[in-house]
Amino acid sequence: MDIKNLSVMIKSIIESIEGCYTTTTEKKGLGFVPKNKWNIKWGQIDVNDQKIRIVLDTMPGKYTRELIENILDIPEKHKGSKKTGYFIKKTDKSIPFYDAIEISIYHDYQKNIPTKELLEFIKTCARESSFKTKAS
Repeated sequence: MDIKNLSVMIKSIIESIEGCYTTTTEKKGLGFVPKNKWNIKWGQIDVNDQKIRIVLDTMPGKYTRELIENILDIPEKHKGSKKTGYFIKKTDKSIPFYDAIEISIYHDYQKNIPTKELLEFIKTCARESSFKTKAS
């Protein structure tokens, strides 16, 4: 998988959703921060030669481990693990709090990532990102 091209595709998907946009800095390189129509950060994308790390803030309780595994077809991992996978940091509170889904894909991952499904999932998260408001 070409993680640099994936980063460009993710950025394009996010920016295709009305009200969503991305910001970046020279330090982030191909990485960026997605923001919603309220100008609120709802995740981050980090890219380096080894991996792409996708963090998405989602509505509390909306996504389960089973649902993520069915959509992405990648294994669950522990935070800080240096292998392809995902983990969910769940909150037991309601909005304005949020769950955070972190997806790490390393360049040498042997299994094919379902890119179409991953991009569709990110698109859905972008559409739902307006739940984070200035009051959040």
